[in-house]
Amino acid sequence: MANQPDLVRMEWESLRKEVEFLKGCQLQYFLLSVTSVVAFIGLLRLGPSDFATLENTYPWIFLVPLMIVVPCWLIYFDKAKSIGRIVGYIMILEEFMLADDNETRSKFVGWERSLAKFRKAFVANTLRRKDNLYPLTRIEQFWRVLTLRSTNKYWTYHFYAFGSASAICVLLSSYLRINTPIVFWLVVAAYLFLLGYTLEQLRRLVFGRNSYVAHEDAWRRMLFENTGE
Repeated sequence: MANQPDLVRMEWESLRKEVEFLKGCQLQYFLLSVTSVVAFIGLLRLGPSDFATLENTYPWIFLVPLMIVVPCWLIYFDKAKSIGRIVGYIMILEEFMLADDNETRSKFVGWERSLAKFRKAFVANTLRRKDNLYPLTRIEQFWRVLTLRSTNKYWTYHFYAFGSASAICVLLSSYLRINTPIVFWLVVAAYLFLLGYTLEQLRRLVFGRNSYVAHEDAWRRMLFENTGE
């Protein structure tokens, strides 16, 4: 039967693989978004007559690529939050692996039990993940994220990529302005809202409550301080 250090290492290896799997899923969603936009433009053959025919007969078809990109964009950043939660826990696991005292080791209860406590605390609104662990104002955080002057630039690159792909989709849907202008302006409004929403998610991933450091801090307080079920 495996002893506790072996269990901790096995769990660490398993969660590392899960992080890699989630990042692989993110890449697939990103590639699906880019491919859908490129394929749609290719199918249109970029001919004026083709645009005119679609504009008059099937105007709604210009929304198809956007209907693919938007869910992929949202799922991508949702999985990023899951990655942050797991990485924060992995930081604690590494502390368990390096600990040489029984008091620290006794805090280890396993991923599933820890996650159950995490979710219970979240639902009960007793889990307070700190939204700013850095001496920066919110404006400074946004500025650093947008200018690629922060850590985890990986998230920022994909924010720009999804934003650009969606902008192309909005431009394609501009052909709706003639027959269904209300739909077009609803699309524009939805794009601007999504851009602002995901920008806030990006800030939280790098500096806020969904960052690796904030999750590590939350796990530490929950496992080391609140030991009761």
